[in-house]
Formats: sequence, structure tokens, C-alpha cells
Amino acid sequence: MRWIVPNVLVLAMVAVAVSGCGSPDEPTAPCLGQAFDLKSGAEPLGSGKRLIEEFASAVHNEVESVAVGELTAKAGWSGEWDRAVQVSFLTTVESFNEKAGTHLAENCLLGIPSRFLTNDDAPTSNKFTVFIRGGEPVQAVDWQEPRPDLQMRVPFVTPDSELTYYASEYSMRTK
Repeated sequence: MRWIVPNVLVLAMVAVAVSGCGSPDEPTAPCLGQAFDLKSGAEPLGSGKRLIEEFASAVHNEVESVAVGELTAKAGWSGEWDRAVQVSFLTTVESFNEKAGTHLAENCLLGIPSRFLTNDDAPTSNKFTVFIRGGEPVQAVDWQEPRPDLQMRVPFVTPDSELTYYASEYSMRTK
């Protein structure tokens, strides 16, 4: 009986040490297909900063109703996208593929925000909106705010999706 307690403690310590290897933000296996990095900064559709400004303007002006495509056009974006989805720390490749209509392989959606910031373990504020064309991710916009001006209550939006100003959330939200 004297040896059981120390052995159990050693086993518990080994289990904790092994389970702590790696970071939940790092893929455990390499991407075996086309990868998409949310943090790449590529802007083939248009300026992410200008898009965020257009959404902020719509919120500030309490625009009653507007199509997502109207806001992207005002931001100077090309219309070369057909769907957009939001990505947060809760997003998995599987859920992303389902919403976005994509076929990314496991570990091929890079840059998913972690649940906690590295400096103080507070919940992250990062949310991305990923714009899709023909089943392929094209551009990601990083909102960098605790509550982005775009709030989706649906799996995805299209250029024709109508947004409504919600004063209680101070955001543009899907109906």
C-alpha cells in the first residue's frame, strides 16, 4: 500500500506533462493540402481596414438596413466573393468547411484565434470574417475588437444578405 500512493503520483505527473506538450494553437500534423492563413494580410478583394470603417460608419449612422455587398462595394472591394463566414476560437476546420462550403483538409486553416491571450489569459477579442469565392477562401478580415460591427446570427452571409442596425448591440446584424 505504501508504494501505491507514490506510483499513482508519478503516473499523474507523467500524464500531466505529456498532455501539456504542444499548444492547442499549433497543428499536431502538417497540412496535407491547400492551406489558408487567416493572418496572412493578403487583400485581393480590397482593404480590410476600409471594410471595417464602412461597417463602423453604418453603425455610427444607425443605418436601418443594408446588404453586405453594398458595404463591401462602398469600401472599394471587388465583387469576387459569394459567401462570408465568421471565425473565432471556437471554429474547427470541420465547422468552417460546413459553413463556408470549402474542403480544407485538417490543420489547413491557419491562424484560428486562441481562446486566451498569451500575456494575461484573458479571452481574446479577435474574430475574423473570411470571404469565399467558389468554395475557396479568398480573404480574411481581422476585426481586432471585442464586439465587431458585423454580427452574424446565421452560418454565413452572401452579398445579398440584409443587415439591420441593432442599437442594443451597437452593431450591424443579420436578420
